[in-house]
Amino acid sequence: MIYLDSMTEVVFNPKSIMSLISDLASDELPFINARVAGNMIDFEFNIDSDTSFSSWANNHAMGQVGDMPPARDNNVTMLWETGWATEYDALI
Repeated sequence: MIYLDSMTEVVFNPKSIMSLISDLASDELPFINARVAGNMIDFEFNIDSDTSFSSWANNHAMGQVGDMPPARDNNVTMLWETGWATEYDALI
């Protein structure tokens, strides 16, 4: 059961995503954010820049869930830091 301020464990296997990550600042995590039912999971007190994740095995990350109604089954999404993006100003 997931509810406001509960601690939840996310299990993930990044597969080849970790090989795409480069030039990550020492205080940043490889994933930008994780959400459950669209609400952010806060890993601030459980994961830091010294935490390492395996590229091809299951990893565990414990975080605190934000404001959401109690539920037994919700979608979990993670966004990953995989490169740089820039805006190109084309001359017309």
